[in-house]
Amino acid sequence: MRSLSRSRRARVARRLRARRGFTIIEALVAIVMLTAGALALVGSSAVVIRTMNLGQRQARAANLASARIERLRAFNTCAEMVSGSATYGTNMSESWTTAANPGQNNGTTSREVTHTVRFWGRTKVDSVRTITYLPCTS
Repeated sequence: MRSLSRSRRARVARRLRARRGFTIIEALVAIVMLTAGALALVGSSAVVIRTMNLGQRQARAANLASARIERLRAFNTCAEMVSGSATYGTNMSESWTTAANPGQNNGTTSREVTHTVRFWGRTKVDSVRTITYLPCTS
């Protein structure tokens, strides 16, 4: 009886040793899942970088528009507010047009200023357009 229990214990021990560790299939599935997660992280970081670069260019465009409108606001007469353009480096330009404000009927005079900033990325041109109205004297 004692020998039977030893052989039984030996079989149980062999079964337990056989179950220890991972199979090749389990290891491959784990590697594939980790690779998919890593690729997703890399892909999303590329989108984040592109979005941040676009945000920086748009902030610079807003600053250019603000500075140009403040320079135009410094003029007293409507005749001094003229259209124009400027280029900054090889990847950014601005243009602005001024026109009489057709919607004025309350006795004040103003000019409609349309300011456009264009910036070139690697594959396309983006632009930011701002329209504002500045008071002036005739």
